[in-house]
Amino acid sequence: MRQRVDLARHLLETTDWPVDVVAERAGLGTGVSLRRRLHSAIGVTPRAYRRTFRPDVTAAGP
Repeated sequence: MRQRVDLARHLLETTDWPVDVVAERAGLGTGVSLRRRLHSAIGVTPRAYRRTFRPDVTAAGP
């Protein structure tokens, strides 16, 4: 699970893909699952994570 979350973090940093696509590509299933796992692992939402590591990008999606 740690590797999947790490992959999702990498994809959030390097792509503009919607959260649902990042979740699927990282093997986490849905955006809801990614949100839960990321929040549990590092205490932030995918949108907040993306803003922190890609401040010039406005994250799409919920």
